[in-house]
Amino acid sequence: MLAAVYSTQGSPDVIEVAEVDKPEPGLAEIRIKVQAAALNPTDAAAWSGGYFPAPPSGTFYGLGWDVAGIVD
Repeated sequence: MLAAVYSTQGSPDVIEVAEVDKPEPGLAEIRIKVQAAALNPTDAAAWSGGYFPAPPSGTFYGLGWDVAGIVD
């Protein structure tokens, strides 16, 4: 699946659209087939290093905490 991710902190230029593994929900979790997503100030703080730590080396964090879609 495609996702907006960042692997380092910085300007909006660090964001990329990448192919990532489809997540499997755990016990008491759901998975949403996202039809729309938005970036908000929390996402900006995450990729810019405002309040969140950087992703560990060799990993990435996803963006788009505000979503609308269908539970699949």
